Amino acid sequence: MWKDLPEQWKAVFEEAWRSLQKGNVPSGSVIYNKSGDIIASSHNLFRESAANPYTAHSCINAINQLDQKSVESSEKMVLYTSMEPCLMCLGAVVISNIKEIHAAARDLFYGASHCLYNDNSLISSNISYHAESGDIEFFQIVLQSCFEIRMIAMKHSTYILECYRRANGSAVEVAEKLYLRRTLQQMLYQDRPCSEVYDMIMELKDENQF
Repeated sequence: MWKDLPEQWKAVFEEAWRSLQKGNVPSGSVIYNKSGDIIASSHNLFRESAANPYTAHSCINAINQLDQKSVESSEKMVLYTSMEPCLMCLGAVVISNIKEIHAAARDLFYGASHCLYNDNSLISSNISYHAESGDIEFFQIVLQSCFEIRMIAMKHSTYILECYRRANGSAVEVAEKLYLRRTLQQMLYQDRPCSEVYDMIMELKDENQF
């Protein structure tokens, strides 16, 4: 449940929920220094005031908050992000001197973490990558799937949703239930906190196991 979630993921998911509340892809990113302090955080800004909305991914928006001193420092920075970084975000991580990435969920559509192991320039960057599983991944894929289901209702392709289904079919099933019941839409309208959304989804996850 939310009370048991590490603080890093609470910060990430609050950004992701904030993004969904604004009609954006539910993606959030937070950058920490070696002392465990937040030095940058943001979410997807596609429907907001970004000059180029197609590059306004949460990782990019958080990285753009870093100053030159932080990027050029030898101090280790750690990125926590709700989804596996795409190729564009991964490139920004490399040139920003971030040496550790934690991703809440796999992205079998846009995800580019495999490049860290088969591209010579990325291998030399010596970036440590950690993919989560369990409840952390489940929650993020539910949020992402809810967004994609709404897009499908607007005549978009089903391909991305099927990629999420391959990553975690149970999470997509929960998202489909939430969409039919309009539960998440109501929580968005009521401006419910992310903690309540997380606990509600975890309860549905437990129900789905029987």
